[in-house]
Amino acid sequence: MKGGHPLGQHGAVAGVEVPFKDAVIEFRFRFEGAASINAVCDDRAFTNSHAGHICRATIMPKLIRLGDDREGGMRNDILEMRRDPNRKAEGEKLMEGRTKTFPMKIETNQWHRLTMDIVGDEMRASLDGKFVGQLKSPGIGHPTKSRFHFTISGKEALLDDVKIWAAEPAHVK
Repeated sequence: MKGGHPLGQHGAVAGVEVPFKDAVIEFRFRFEGAASINAVCDDRAFTNSHAGHICRATIMPKLIRLGDDREGGMRNDILEMRRDPNRKAEGEKLMEGRTKTFPMKIETNQWHRLTMDIVGDEMRASLDGKFVGQLKSPGIGHPTKSRFHFTISGKEALLDDVKIWAAEPAHVK
């Protein structure tokens, strides 16, 4: 295909194949000019969303956004609708309740720790040990997440001390 990536410009991606259903994912990050850091869970065998995307946390200097990709913005039919100017509003309506944005100021050029608890159909996020917010949406409960990856957009970000471990329902109560 001419012009590179089929979706246009795409950030740098680094991932690991690690199958899980419910997990706690924790990592340290530092913005070094990056516009965003996405921490994404995929199921490579799932074909109803772009690249098998299931859920994500997006970190930007002014916000953290939690998203259900399976039933939201990465679901194939919704992606098609949002690209079509005549159906964009229809696609946006289907995304209602599939993302939550939490405005905040995240210092750049400073290390932070993000923790994502994914149990059942709920994802919770904490930044530097403080609760940020949660999203409950059906796609998050997808029974298999086979891969975890980071996507960095913009310039650079540093990542360190990445940990993934099995979660029990008690972690999110």
